[in-house]
Amino acid sequence: MTCERILCNTELYEKCAQAYVIAKATGHYVGLIPEWVQLIANRRLIKDERRASANYREGRVPEGINSY
Repeated sequence: MTCERILCNTELYEKCAQAYVIAKATGHYVGLIPEWVQLIANRRLIKDERRASANYREGRVPEGINSY
């Protein structure tokens, strides 16, 4: 995991937490994430993990991210 990826994941987590707090503050029901959103996110994660594994196998540092 590169420093750039850790920073991006932290920022993404913070944005999700802020969105949840704002949604919860409205007093309305906060539902689950739609399945199609979960599917897209999981496919992207698997693709990133495969690319990082291939880079490590070849002795390279994984590339930075640009997809989020």
